[in-house]
Amino acid sequence: MRRSPELDAPRRATDLLEDVVARLLGAVAIFGCGVALLVGLTEFTTTLQRSRVEAATRSSVVPTALDESRRSVLISGRGSPHLRISKITTRTASVAAANPVVSTRDGAPTGPPTTAAQALGSGLASGLAVLMLDAALVSGAWWATRRATSAINAAAWEREWALVEPQWRDLPR
Repeated sequence: MRRSPELDAPRRATDLLEDVVARLLGAVAIFGCGVALLVGLTEFTTTLQRSRVEAATRSSVVPTALDESRRSVLISGRGSPHLRISKITTRTASVAAANPVVSTRDGAPTGPPTTAAQALGSGLASGLAVLMLDAALVSGAWWATRRATSAINAAAWEREWALVEPQWRDLPR
């Protein structure tokens, strides 16, 4: 295969610098994609594991009013023992009678367990955040490199023009 004549032309030092930086930044970008994937998968599996623990330790129950005058409520449901909450109990929660209440094993009201979709969203958000950071760093480094090499090239062109311009000015017209 023949090489192009442009490849054999003399090159400026700034061109070589740009080539080296471009290759390094390409490697950094690829490495950053791998890190983003690893971070996203780690966050997803950690959150999914936490959701399984939450699902095993929480139960959803429907409150039933027992005695309106004493303001006590019997909470019973899947996986939880009967629990009587009265006005003497230190744990309080506002609930509508028809809505289920999620509680921990010790009867403390809490939120519903994390879902698999929430775990997936958390993993995707973490991975995308790392990916965006990687892209910003690579883009910023490339911008700084191009700005520096452009300034060096402009200064070199000014010096060269200062040498050549007087000769052109004196040419006969």
